[in-house]
Amino acid sequence: MISNIITAILFTFGMSTVYIQKREQLYCGAQNIYHESRGESNLGQIAVAHVVRNRVESSKYPNTVCEVIWEPKQFSWTHDGRSDEPKDRKAFVKAVWLHLIANMKNDITDGATNFYAHKKVTPNWAGEKEVVALIGNHTFLK
Repeated sequence: MISNIITAILFTFGMSTVYIQKREQLYCGAQNIYHESRGESNLGQIAVAHVVRNRVESSKYPNTVCEVIWEPKQFSWTHDGRSDEPKDRKAFVKAVWLHLIANMKNDITDGATNFYAHKKVTPNWAGEKEVVALIGNHTFLK
């Protein structure tokens, strides 16, 4: 909701559609970091961003950050029935910065396209993939 309002305002004041699209991708990426890993270290949050980036770069997934994140049932927060609006402003601003930093750093997940919170769940697909990293409370796989 907030993203749509901001996009409309930017467009009204003459911001280019390319700028607006980049901003939307940033917002989606930050939302994902916020909802999936805000309790993790900076490294853990960057790793979550790398998984999304790795999916965008893969031919097996959609081509944009938002499309990857909103692909049905890929990230738990997108279908949990709760509000997607970040409530902790400080954590969300941090997620924005970490998303930007992740795009400048080498991939710390060695190409991971999946992760899960190993203290909470063990998904049935986990056995079909190679574990490439354990960072904080998440297992990263490809």
